[in-house]
Amino acid sequence: LEKRAGKSPQYAETLMLLGKIHYLQAYYDTALEAFEEAAGIWEELGDNSSYAKALTQIARILNKRGQSRKSTEYLSRAFEVLKKAGDRRGMAEIYCEQGIIHLELSEFEKSREFFEKAHKLYTEIGDKEGEARALHLEGNSILSISEYEKALSKFEKALEIRKAIDDKRGMAASLANMGLIYQSTGNAEKAIEYYRSAAAIAEEIGDRDSLQVILNNMGTIYLNESNLKEARRTLNKALKIAREIKDKSMESTVLINLGNIAWQKGKLDEAERAFLDALKVKSSLHDRESVGLVNTNLSILYLERGKFKESLSRIKRSIKMQREIGCKNSYVTSLYTYYQILKEMGKYRLAASKVTEALRISKEIGALDEEILGYIFAAEANLFLGNTEVAREYLQEAEKQAEALKNPVILVSLCETKSHFYRELKRTERALNEIKKALKLAKKYELATDIPYILKSMAEIEYLAGDREKASVHLKKCMDLCEKYGMYFLLLKGLAFAQEAELVPEKAEEIRERVEALSESILKGLSEKDRESILRTMVPATL
Repeated sequence: LEKRAGKSPQYAETLMLLGKIHYLQAYYDTALEAFEEAAGIWEELGDNSSYAKALTQIARILNKRGQSRKSTEYLSRAFEVLKKAGDRRGMAEIYCEQGIIHLELSEFEKSREFFEKAHKLYTEIGDKEGEARALHLEGNSILSISEYEKALSKFEKALEIRKAIDDKRGMAASLANMGLIYQSTGNAEKAIEYYRSAAAIAEEIGDRDSLQVILNNMGTIYLNESNLKEARRTLNKALKIAREIKDKSMESTVLINLGNIAWQKGKLDEAERAFLDALKVKSSLHDRESVGLVNTNLSILYLERGKFKESLSRIKRSIKMQREIGCKNSYVTSLYTYYQILKEMGKYRLAASKVTEALRISKEIGALDEEILGYIFAAEANLFLGNTEVAREYLQEAEKQAEALKNPVILVSLCETKSHFYRELKRTERALNEIKKALKLAKKYELATDIPYILKSMAEIEYLAGDREKASVHLKKCMDLCEKYGMYFLLLKGLAFAQEAELVPEKAEEIRERVEALSESILKGLSEKDRESILRTMVPATL
């Protein structure tokens, strides 16, 4: 009826209302049509305040679609209109939207400046809903640089205001981000509790945009705990919503996590495809933090596949990007990956320096999982450098911190490093007991790509203990799994060990030829110095 009546304020208001409903339900195409039509009417009627609001809504959708520069243009137009009209609430909204764009471009300091300006304006005019929103967004910006306590304080203040004004959508967002902080600081149980509260509210009000994010975050916790069935179920729910609402950014984020599941199950080809697909989308959206994380994943995957040159290239790009944008948690992850690459290259002192830096940052930001991993890697690095007493101290700290830990990947790594420690002390029985614990955990939690590494270590210990028969059996199992999963670098190390120790004499010539072929393929493109260094570390000196 209003449409028939012509371009009236009532019709434009109805269009805005319809657009907001469609936006909240993540039907962005129909929302965009409504806002564009409303904007045209408001401009023609000369209602500058309403015209600016319509432009802001259009900018939000464009930003959702990855058109950040075009979104900024609309926001600038809206801000000038509002400034002339003296609409301070509208100006605060524009500050928030501009901050969001800079946040998504990983320009964290700039984003925080806009959110602080917005908070100041909202407080001055007594807009509680806006005040809570600005606090929440400022918390997001602080969270991105891993300052967890400061971020938590912002979310708690926002939640308090949102409860007082019964803003359910806002409550869900604050609870979800508090869950993310507890997840990042290693308190998975508390994180799940907050996520479930947030998900219940999001489902109640039909907020699919928030629900997909919450489900993805819950899925990553289940993945870290190696509850792969629950992880896949939760992530597939998130993926379904992301595809339904055409949110490419979240779709690619979920694909990264599904790629991690595939990787954990030994499906390296599937994992690589997922990472590369996600990288393409994240790059197109200028999401530098996510681009860095995907490159880190690809770096360690390429290391396992024996693509040293590509692995090094990826991790160096990732570290450079994360250092520039100040993503401390992601930077720590990349440093640990770089450590693993340098370790395999025999550059133990440089590798140890990366662990030292990562461990320091982990302590600063309160990331417990990363801190424990740092102690484990520091112990391992010192074992390679011959500093067994220093290694002992790091292991003791790791064990103390890991008492309440539920992350099986880290627990397996701890057992492996303890086994390495006892092996260096020539206490083969203790070394064997620890590596058996690692194998039991890896099988229990379906850590498929960890098992070949454990089997190789087991074979080495058995060889040192004089049990060539068992060593041969476990080494063959290791190499069979490496062939199955495409883990060619570990396969080369296993073959080199078999050749050096003469564990499979009936296949000596075949092994020699395979070692030569794989060495040439894996070390291709590296400097002569790096090639020699890697070859020297192929078989442990103790063997």
